[in-house]
Amino acid sequence: MPLRISGLASGIDVDSIVKDLMKAHRIPLDKLKQQQQLVTWQREAYLALNSKIYDYRNNKLFKFTLEGTLSARKATVSGESGVLTAKATGTAPTTTMQIKVAYVATAASNYSSGDIRLDPTFDPNASLASQVGAGKIAAFSTNSLTINGKTVTFDPNTDSLNSVIAKINRETNVSAFYDPGSGRVSFVAKNTGLVNGASGTGDKIEFGTEDFVVNVLKVSTNSAEAVAAQNAKIYVNGMEIVRTSNTFTINGVELQLLKPSSGNPLDPNTLTPTTVQVSLDVDSIVESIKQFVSDYNDMLKAIQDKLGEQRYRDYLPLTDEQKKEMTEEQIKLWEEKAKSGLLRNDQYLAQAERAMRSAIQAVVDTGSTTYKTLSSIGITTGLYQEKGKLYLDETKLRKALEEDPNAVVALFSQNGTGSAQGIADRIYAALGNTLNQIKGVAGANPTIFDQSVLGKKAKELDARADSLEEKLKELEDHYYRQFSIMEQAISRYNAQSAYLMNLFGGRNS
Repeated sequence: MPLRISGLASGIDVDSIVKDLMKAHRIPLDKLKQQQQLVTWQREAYLALNSKIYDYRNNKLFKFTLEGTLSARKATVSGESGVLTAKATGTAPTTTMQIKVAYVATAASNYSSGDIRLDPTFDPNASLASQVGAGKIAAFSTNSLTINGKTVTFDPNTDSLNSVIAKINRETNVSAFYDPGSGRVSFVAKNTGLVNGASGTGDKIEFGTEDFVVNVLKVSTNSAEAVAAQNAKIYVNGMEIVRTSNTFTINGVELQLLKPSSGNPLDPNTLTPTTVQVSLDVDSIVESIKQFVSDYNDMLKAIQDKLGEQRYRDYLPLTDEQKKEMTEEQIKLWEEKAKSGLLRNDQYLAQAERAMRSAIQAVVDTGSTTYKTLSSIGITTGLYQEKGKLYLDETKLRKALEEDPNAVVALFSQNGTGSAQGIADRIYAALGNTLNQIKGVAGANPTIFDQSVLGKKAKELDARADSLEEKLKELEDHYYRQFSIMEQAISRYNAQSAYLMNLFGGRNS
């Protein structure tokens, strides 16, 4: 960079003059930067809408491509109350089950046959070795114990009774705790039913014969304190079913047993039945389809708003100099107009809009002669000026669900091609293409020079701007060199003039 002398000899404001000279030369650069900003804003607009499309397609629309979404069932329990609860899954057929509960599943348990303490001052948090040495618990030689075939090891010099219990809780299928009031240790299986022992099919918690188990914990497999587990046993429409848990699924219905039915469990004929009736959950399905209509309308409107957004071509991105002369609010309002309409009449969004509206009007081969279009189940478009907005006739939809629920499900969720493809599946596929097209145009990040169309354009504009910046810098330096030469000449002239004046003045004296 050349030395810049700013009018010291001439008194001229060189900086202001150079700045004014450069203004005209900077116009092409300002235009390039405005183009750069427009490309960035356009990419941001694409990606913002891309996020909305992705959310709609993958988080809202996708579930309508699955049959279970519109196959909701409900289970109604009647008869003897408090025996069980029932919840129908999407795979449950519409049916009636008569259920009698002979036994509910219980868990095996056991506890110490007596106080394990030899001294009431026993500390369950102190090391076992220290408590044995102090004569507070019985001595033992094996540093392990076995429960239900699982061996738990410990170090008596560092482990306390409570830390050993913590290992039992962590490493076995049994939960244990020490009661300082009675001085006993309690054990209960984590799961109900015949799941105990090394085989995993026993009714009692199976303990090893280590002296720590026998002499310290004072517990054994077949002691008087041992309580055997029990499997759940029910009769469904007369058929006996046995389970280890009180919660299980039968024919798509999740049952939770609460208590046995009234009567003799050994004679199923005496047990009082509870009836579970599974039926189509029309209310739930109607709410789901209402949500489909609402989400579709929101997505369609978001696309149409961008397609029809007004473009203000006179509102170009502001230069740095222009921003200096405006307030923050003025800049904000200006940029709102400058960003408007950057996706107006965009070909990819227009294709997405057409695909969505076309899918809604499609005829689907559902196997029904009556219900094969959305309009036949009460979903229709509004007036022409509403641009395809959907409306739902709930009464008509409920009638279709009562008469042919399978056709309604097929309309939305049927997998196939051509006329066999469901509405949701068609929209899902079309918007997948839109997401790929937008990615190809705008990339994934508006600030990165990727291989997308606008990414490449942004990179090209950036390179041109850098090149022009360098040329303008060279031109500015050239102007300063010229003024520097002028200043130096004036300075020499002034020095010579002063010398001559001093010379002539000296002679006259």
